[in-house]
Amino acid sequence: MILLSQEAFAKKKSHPPSPPPVKIHIDKIIITGTEETKSEIILRELPFQANQDIDAGMIEEAQHRLTNLNLFNRVDVFTMQLPDSADQGNRVGLVIAATERFYILPLPYGNWIGPDPKDYEYGFRYLQDNYRGMNRTVFGSVWGGVSKGFVLSYYDPWLVGTNGYGYGGQIGYSTWLESVAGATGTYKRERFNAVGSISKRYSPTLFSRVYYGVQRMRVQPNLTLSGLTYDDMTLEKLEVIQDKRDLIELPRKGSYFNPWIEFIVFKKPAKLRSTIGVDLRQYFPLDQHWTLSTQAAGVAVSGVTPQYMQATLGNVLTVRGNPDLNIPGDYFGKIAGDVRYILFPTRYWTWSSAPSWLAKPTRNLKYGLSVGAFTEVGRAWTKRDQLFGERYFWGYGPALTFSLPYVNVFRLDCGFNPGDKFHAHLYASVRVAL
Repeated sequence: MILLSQEAFAKKKSHPPSPPPVKIHIDKIIITGTEETKSEIILRELPFQANQDIDAGMIEEAQHRLTNLNLFNRVDVFTMQLPDSADQGNRVGLVIAATERFYILPLPYGNWIGPDPKDYEYGFRYLQDNYRGMNRTVFGSVWGGVSKGFVLSYYDPWLVGTNGYGYGGQIGYSTWLESVAGATGTYKRERFNAVGSISKRYSPTLFSRVYYGVQRMRVQPNLTLSGLTYDDMTLEKLEVIQDKRDLIELPRKGSYFNPWIEFIVFKKPAKLRSTIGVDLRQYFPLDQHWTLSTQAAGVAVSGVTPQYMQATLGNVLTVRGNPDLNIPGDYFGKIAGDVRYILFPTRYWTWSSAPSWLAKPTRNLKYGLSVGAFTEVGRAWTKRDQLFGERYFWGYGPALTFSLPYVNVFRLDCGFNPGDKFHAHLYASVRVAL
């Protein structure tokens, strides 16, 4: 929501030629509603500073950037006449009114990974966003059941005092049973890994990140490259993200481009596995309520690939409506289209009579609903195959997207495919933001 002074930004008639954007001089920036978040985290996201001339487009961009930080339930940006303007002229302030969310939330965790009803895992997760008010993330999880393990991670996207540099790290262990593509039966798999990363933000829309890590994979000796009960390897990855979406949660316009390359170097024997991938998305506002989104994604794998690391369509690229795509290959591609209609625009609710200890977590809780439909097609092929062939896998169906308190976006897809028309496959994706 963006509120602009009527005197500064009057509605303009849509008759050509369009007049230049009306600008107003901002003398002061005022931040309200933040108890944890440091002011510098907010100010560095703004496309302007105090004592500059700005227009309505710049204010909208600032509101979108602050919303995309994923730190607030709600952000309002508006102008106001400063109280001291009678003595010092017509001075105008820009107000950023933010409602902070809970940043610490321990959660019980449960996940059914099917197809057997006994295939479930359970555990405990701890996520602290905005650690020390600096937009840093601390995460920990431990779980058991059909799989067991733990993970600890930390990430700071913008180290204070640097020109957009960030860093992060993760350590984890997991063990589970898994089948091998093209083989029968299952085997026990154990993985221990430690990964560090350095990131660089070049502009509000351009970002890169470099990863380096070590990993030990323990499986049956006949599945390893070394002939032992484990393979040791190092991981190196570089990704670039150009994100020009207006909003990350429910984008209406803009684009997203994410190319990446990954190298896995096995120790004994010295072998190399390389993977190149790309994810391209484009969003088009058809009118006030309808949005069309498109996606094209591809992955290419080369070098040595042990059986336990076999790339398949399904674990590299998901095609909704096809839950068990265990199709190996060297190359993978996917094209998808999605149309979304805003049925109930995002609104906010506040429990005005809440007791004091519940007042903060029940302020400006958002809710909304969009309905839509999707269709997508994926394919896996090898170096000897032609790209255009018969083995394409289609998926299509309806989708619901909810905006909910404490869960930024909950999406429920009901996927069908031409070969199994009478069976629906549900896909639920939750992005918890605290």
